[in-house]
Amino acid sequence: MDNKMLKPAILSVSLLTIMASSAVSPALNEIKNAFPGTLQSDVKLVLTLPALIMIPFSLLSGWFASYFSKKKILYTGLVIYIICGLGGGFAQTFTQLLVIRGLLGIAIGLLMPLSSSLIFDFFEGPARNKMMGLSGSTNQLGGMLFLSVAGILASYSWRYTFGVYLLAIVTILFITFWLPSDPKPQVTKTTKGKEKVKLNFRIFGIAFLAMMSMVVFFVISTDLALFVENERPVFSSASKLFSSQEELQTALNTGKITDYTIQSFNNEGISLSDQTTFKEIEKGKQWKFTDIEKEYTIKKEDDKLVVYSGIGTSRIAGYALSLMGLPAVIAGFILAFLLSKMKNYLMPFAAGVMAFGYYLLSISNSTPFIFLSVLFIGFAGGLLSPPLLLMIPKVLAPNARTLGIAIVSSFILFGQFVSPIFMRGATSLFGNETFRFRFQFLAVFILSAAVVGLIGMIIHQKINKKENVQKI
Repeated sequence: MDNKMLKPAILSVSLLTIMASSAVSPALNEIKNAFPGTLQSDVKLVLTLPALIMIPFSLLSGWFASYFSKKKILYTGLVIYIICGLGGGFAQTFTQLLVIRGLLGIAIGLLMPLSSSLIFDFFEGPARNKMMGLSGSTNQLGGMLFLSVAGILASYSWRYTFGVYLLAIVTILFITFWLPSDPKPQVTKTTKGKEKVKLNFRIFGIAFLAMMSMVVFFVISTDLALFVENERPVFSSASKLFSSQEELQTALNTGKITDYTIQSFNNEGISLSDQTTFKEIEKGKQWKFTDIEKEYTIKKEDDKLVVYSGIGTSRIAGYALSLMGLPAVIAGFILAFLLSKMKNYLMPFAAGVMAFGYYLLSISNSTPFIFLSVLFIGFAGGLLSPPLLLMIPKVLAPNARTLGIAIVSSFILFGQFVSPIFMRGATSLFGNETFRFRFQFLAVFILSAAVVGLIGMIIHQKINKKENVQKI
């Protein structure tokens, strides 16, 4: 057995897990268009449903490991991963797609705990700490790789995007040749009697904060591709784009537009060719014109028709989402330094950075602005979760920390599922469903949370200082 290849074999599992459910996010807009009548909130289930299914199966994975070889569990998870990951591209209905994505969640749930537990099986001391750091970086790098490849594939067809899951074949080869079948048992210290595991209820406060961090961070995965391809307003018109209802119905039936529509766009300075196709996205509310490689979305807003042209393509969205992983990797490397300097103030700082990123995104009208925005959001995302995980040893005894990590991890996964529901509630409350409003709302919400948290920390420090003075 080649010990030098053990690390890559274990890290190849980490490569597949954390961003697996959102890997196809660059194709989200094309998936929505492929199934007419599908709501934006529903299409996001393609990304969030696997996260919900992952929660029980990640807990079951640990139970299975007590009875079966971890290598066999890996093989089982990887086979399901490839079949159901690739299978999404063959779905003929949106319901079929969701069922297949749910099955993919089973695979990810089985794999995710093993990506960390294998490190505990084969490494100890400083080597273990180093491997945990490498695992986190590999998660982010895996996300960058998945999203880059997915963005390229999505520019050809949304179905091709699911081919990204074939990367799991590399992991199968690695664990086949370089992962031992029977890892050495973990060395543990025994104590007299069986100590009962006790949970401090503060762990659920930490878990809630971790969940909300994922709720606001995951919005970028579910909304960016839709925003990039649809959200830049070009012009609004109070007049009709078709000469009559009969002409509109003919265009819907044939997918072709007439000279009247072409002239309507020409009057606004937009040239459409006679090759332009037309289809209805949402009955009576939203339509799409496709002229060679340029697309225009028409939405009925009040008594006007507003024409939107995308800032970029699905490929641009894929590049932006993969770029977001780079500052997250950098954040991981400098985390210890920032914690030593900022201590408890790091989380409000990270929240402020994320709020600024979402504000930039809300006013973006060009690709460079999109890329700049995701750099801030990615950097903040890389700083938010680790401080919360580091709180666990402070509130739980050693024998309860594994359970505590499982609780926090489950809340984080649940946050991915809740994210679109949370945003749908916010947009419904304020009566504005545009993507720019979503990002503006997030900027205000996150910044408000950061300010409240900062004030709470200051008050808490003053109370502690006062109590210490009284004791003296």
